[in-house]
Amino acid sequence: MQEQPRFVIPVRLKTGLCAYLDRIEEAGEWLGRLLELQPGLTIAKYEASAKVWFSQEFLAWYLAGLRKAGLPED
Repeated sequence: MQEQPRFVIPVRLKTGLCAYLDRIEEAGEWLGRLLELQPGLTIAKYEASAKVWFSQEFLAWYLAGLRKAGLPED
């Protein structure tokens, strides 16, 4: 993340993981960075694109973390 700060995948993952760890303030900071990299990103948009890559179980877990971090639904 230090070498490629605009690489969105680890930013998105860290956002959800911080929320899961109840580090809500930090998750909010990462969410801000995520939305700078992907303006207009929502749960619905991400789910539509990610469902071809992840199992339903993993995607549900991942989306729950992003929801907890505050990513909008639509």
